[in-house]
Amino acid sequence: MVGVHSLLTLSFSTVEVCVSHYSLYISHTVDIVIMSKSLIPSIKMLLGTPLLLIILSNAITTMAMAPTKEPFSLWEGETRVEQFSQGDFHKSREAKFGVWIRNGRVYKLFSKADQAEKVLTLTNEALTANVPTPAMNVIAGTWIDKDKKSNRVWAGVTEQLNGRKFQLSKGHLEMIKTEIRNAKDTEVWTKTLQGVTAAVNFKLTDPQGFFLAEHNPPISFIDIHKGSTAPGYLIDLQKFVQSLLKPTLQTNVDKKLNNGLLFKSTRSRIMCSVACIKLPDCVSYNYKDDGLQCELLSTGVTNIEQLTAASGWSNMGHVPPKRPKPEDSCDSPDSVAIQYDQPSNLRFDDTIPGYACTQHSWVLDQRTIGLTDCHFVLEYETEFSGLDSTYNNQYVTYHEAFTHCESVNCVGMVCFKGSADSDGVPFRCWLKYGTHLTDTTKMRTPHSDLMFWYVSCKSP
Repeated sequence: MVGVHSLLTLSFSTVEVCVSHYSLYISHTVDIVIMSKSLIPSIKMLLGTPLLLIILSNAITTMAMAPTKEPFSLWEGETRVEQFSQGDFHKSREAKFGVWIRNGRVYKLFSKADQAEKVLTLTNEALTANVPTPAMNVIAGTWIDKDKKSNRVWAGVTEQLNGRKFQLSKGHLEMIKTEIRNAKDTEVWTKTLQGVTAAVNFKLTDPQGFFLAEHNPPISFIDIHKGSTAPGYLIDLQKFVQSLLKPTLQTNVDKKLNNGLLFKSTRSRIMCSVACIKLPDCVSYNYKDDGLQCELLSTGVTNIEQLTAASGWSNMGHVPPKRPKPEDSCDSPDSVAIQYDQPSNLRFDDTIPGYACTQHSWVLDQRTIGLTDCHFVLEYETEFSGLDSTYNNQYVTYHEAFTHCESVNCVGMVCFKGSADSDGVPFRCWLKYGTHLTDTTKMRTPHSDLMFWYVSCKSP
């Protein structure tokens, strides 16, 4: 503490500084005003001016206006960064003072600078590797604990994330798979795959984070750690998302199976797949895009060693498309739910409805005469002109188009076959209110780029 007598020997400017310092030093005592006033007669006698009263008054006012440092508050110097409540607290394995979440921000409070620096470095490395994770900044500050004790801390601050939380090491793999599958959005799946693949390449360990289809990116990782290899459950998640985006039956690239040849032909990849499905003895097929070479086989691959290297060829197993049971969820009780064939060149997709609803008079008439087993038959490389409904030339996938069937009471549909832009899924569709069965004056015609669905009914 600065002595009273020593103040009297200082210059005017020094007195102002020292008195202010003295006033601040004793600011936490009850008798601040009394002690300060006890200096005034001696200093006034020396200076012959009431200026000191102004100095002391300003010092006391400044002290009165200083913010109170309440428990559970984070400070950077004399500036309060955030005031928390006990409910904002979350335990942490690494941060001594825990993780606190408030007002859309996450604060991870470390007791050592090198701990915060390590986490910051890993976060920046992950961001550089395109791993979706919130950016972090570190604040060197003071943490006021529940006992009002000041603690030196280094706070790693990030954005708070929302969505379904997951931690793969705690058995959340199937749960997050379901969340991703239910998004039913190619763009969401694509961005999710990009994020998961970046995490695999980064060798992210103990992967955890949040998934929210409406967010960009839809998947984000938190609590970044890096290992020597990516864990198996993260690689499993990567393969799962890949299967959503690449549902083809292709299993062996640049290889072919040379056993059990049934016959060779020249046809498109789709028609090669269809030919194998229609031929009872066909189990798999080899295909090469160059020359449209199709080989139907009576055997399948049971061991990878059965395959031989063959540039440009692919061997694909024959998996007949399944037909799901229609659900009773048509908008009208008078509508009929009719199953539709999925393209045979795509892996069966159990995430789509698999049926369409309609009240078309032709369908109702067929049921009246006992032909109640109806389904949408798919013909490949076939066009059906005319009889378009008001839902036509729509740039959507075939299964999205089928969801609009009930609104126009469709009985058929034509779509362009899939391309790389649509992940092989047929898109750009026309719903039909008539077909070659409902109007015998209309004919089907060949068209290499189109697919045609039409309702066919038979006795059960």
